[in-house]
Amino acid sequence: LGVGGARARQSIARLNRSAARHRLVGLQICRGVAALLVVVYHGGRMVALPQYAGYVPVGNAFAFVHAGVDFFFVLSGLIITLVHGGDIGRSGLLAGYLWRRLIRIYPIYWVVTAVVTAEGLFVGSDHGHSFFGLIASALLIPHRDGPVLGVAWTLEHEMLFYGLFALAIWRRQLVAPLVATALVLMLLAAVLLGANL
Repeated sequence: LGVGGARARQSIARLNRSAARHRLVGLQICRGVAALLVVVYHGGRMVALPQYAGYVPVGNAFAFVHAGVDFFFVLSGLIITLVHGGDIGRSGLLAGYLWRRLIRIYPIYWVVTAVVTAEGLFVGSDHGHSFFGLIASALLIPHRDGPVLGVAWTLEHEMLFYGLFALAIWRRQLVAPLVATALVLMLLAAVLLGANL
């Protein structure tokens, strides 16, 4: 059973890796669909502006596409959990996790934000941000003014999730309190905001 058992374990491990790859490919396809829904939503809003069509040409046929953002958030959380769930409680892996998350978001975001900020300076608009607001926007820290690049509010939420997941990687004992706090906050939001959710 020694050599045969080792080969069987290797075959099973290969099958598991292959299945995991296919599962992630399927999730990535779902992320693409969610991103497409977001593009259709924003495209519809752009077309409805007075300087363009002034209305959404297909009416309410695509009213559901605003759910693409929610779908995208859920999928992102699922993928991070699948990819890094085994890292929870392994603080030695925290630096690598943070580096991969930060390098994925900040460089391109900073370039686009710099372009939008420069454009605002040239046309005489400061986007209504204080110095603190600009710094918070650059770091994707949620604040009263919102990000300079309006659609980056989603990245602010993504960064919060990355930070919470980093706490779980740093200390496994924080998982239960983090999950409990999230559930309580969701329940409070549902009760206080009611139908506005």
